[in-house]
Amino acid sequence: MVEVAHTAARKRRLDNCAFFQADVGDLPRQFEGSFDLVYSCLAHHHYPDPAAAAASVLRSLRTGGVYCVIDPGPSWFNALSAPLGRLADPGWIGWKTPEEFRSLFGTAGFARTCWIPLLPGFGVAIGQKASAAPVPPT
Repeated sequence: MVEVAHTAARKRRLDNCAFFQADVGDLPRQFEGSFDLVYSCLAHHHYPDPAAAAASVLRSLRTGGVYCVIDPGPSWFNALSAPLGRLADPGWIGWKTPEEFRSLFGTAGFARTCWIPLLPGFGVAIGQKASAAPVPPT
């Protein structure tokens, strides 16, 4: 996937992006404060240590940077699909609810968190690293 993404970006002459393969729970120290956006799509439920992943991503973001995770979320979907996930996906660890994503991100130190539904059963969990100036509550 990294090679395909890199090739596609080069074909489109995109020079403001990078693609890496690394352990999300222990991202390389040279990544600290390097990214405006970290995006994960349908992978979070494979992370054996979600707390370490969230903390590691937070360290890699610049001030005001955003972590976006697309994954299943609502409790009803998780309850219906968990048995299939366990059976069909050998790397499946477990789904998180929107509330669990927000708690996970908040505990890791993200200043702002939210969940935005995208499709029935799926959404995007978003965490934002604190800005240089305090963000007023909404």
